Amino acid sequence: MSTDLEFFFDPVCPFCWVTSRWVTEVSRQRPLEVRWRPLSLAILNEGIGYEERKKAAPEYPDSHQRGLEMLRVVHAARETAGSERVGELYTALGELVWNSEAPEGDDFDAVMHEMARRRDLRPALERVGLPADLADAAAEVLQLAAHWCAGVGGTAGAVHRGLVPPQWEVGMLKRSLAPAVCVALGVREAREVLPVRGASALVTVHPDPEAAAHRVADLPVAAEGAALVAELREQAA
Repeated sequence: MSTDLEFFFDPVCPFCWVTSRWVTEVSRQRPLEVRWRPLSLAILNEGIGYEERKKAAPEYPDSHQRGLEMLRVVHAARETAGSERVGELYTALGELVWNSEAPEGDDFDAVMHEMARRRDLRPALERVGLPADLADAAAEVLQLAAHWCAGVGGTAGAVHRGLVPPQWEVGMLKRSLAPAVCVALGVREAREVLPVRGASALVTVHPDPEAAAHRVADLPVAAEGAALVAELREQAA
């Protein structure tokens, strides 16, 4: 008889990593079906804040940012290849972080410095047979926004998938915005764009032409958000 397990992880969490290795080993020996679910440490720590933690290790928030970047790649891989590939990608990303050389120094600050280090994520993707260019998901929206001198926000769903940090959440219970132009990528529901209805022009991007968000947009675009971002980045280069 198979037993299901839902496992939430952030690639930079050491406790997730150690536990996941035990779960992986058990799944090889028992009929255990594991559903690997991304969850950002930044979300879990939103209510706590980083001021006190930065006193112990200045790079504490940077380490969680690295995890957030990896989770964007996980999300892009899941959208491209399916949720069944998430577990093996997590293993490959985790090994980049935890199977590396020991940090210089034996204190907490040294460990956080290692966790906060930027890594090339392409080898992890290639190892599990996924396109290496998915690594661009870690920063492509931010790079495009910087080119346009634009800001970035996200819905609650985007936050919980690790696509944006919690402090960037835009929503009915968070904050509303009124930019000159708002481009809503991958937003399906009309209620999700209500906090930006003050925009002079609202552009919605979703592959379903019947998506409810398109009905309240000034310019609805039926397209995949990731493909559109990639095309815009090429034009901006």
